Amino acid sequence: MIVMANGIFEVIFGSLLAMGFFVRTASVVLGLHLAVIAYDLGLTPVGVRDIGLIAASFALSFIYTKNESLV
Repeated sequence: MIVMANGIFEVIFGSLLAMGFFVRTASVVLGLHLAVIAYDLGLTPVGVRDIGLIAASFALSFIYTKNESLV
């Protein structure tokens, strides 16, 4: 049940990022969520990869501006 809820959470917030809605909020929430997972994994190869993804997520939240568009 927890794994299904986690998957739904990540799909919803990942979709928000992909569609460009609430990008700053979604990237911070996903970064914090991933920080908990990376802390649990420790300094394994997957944990180190997650640390890079956390940095990318927070960087996105800092540099994103609303007037950017794909068109």
